[in-house]
Amino acid sequence: MSRQAQEMKRRRRRRFQSQATIEEAVVNYYSRSFAILSTVDESVDSRYSKKLLTADEQC
Repeated sequence: MSRQAQEMKRRRRRRFQSQATIEEAVVNYYSRSFAILSTVDESVDSRYSKKLLTADEQC
């Protein structure tokens, strides 16, 4: 195999590796922010349902 072909192969491999790490980083970021959002959602949900319960008792 020529030197040029080896170099191209090496570059291609390096590019795929970096692409994979970028995709992993994106997936990690979104899964982390989704976990935060769902936690916030649950706390808002419980607060809201408590308000509804106390409003029902006052009527």
